Amino acid sequence: MRSPRPRDAGVPPGARALLVLPPGLDYATALFGCLHAGVVAVPVYPPDPFALERTLPRLLAVVLDAEPVVALTTAYLYFDARARQVADEAEPAELPAEFGLSV
Repeated sequence: MRSPRPRDAGVPPGARALLVLPPGLDYATALFGCLHAGVVAVPVYPPDPFALERTLPRLLAVVLDAEPVVALTTAYLYFDARARQVADEAEPAELPAEFGLSV
């Protein structure tokens, strides 16, 4: 099975894609996929679950500044974040309505 490409998610060339990935093969694949699709990659480190007070505001600041239209991440990071949000009954961050997420 092939990996999803930014174009498959409806991301036009020149748009920004947030890469919320740890260093490794997934990061390299996402970066080269963005380059191939003509999408501007905005790499950020995933938030540290043990230091969310420090790392989550940094991530949100990058999201609000870069205005990405899609985020590329791993299934583990996505579902971990969703589980924490439900467990904490936290309000979702204010992101643009057209913001998508590809796992």
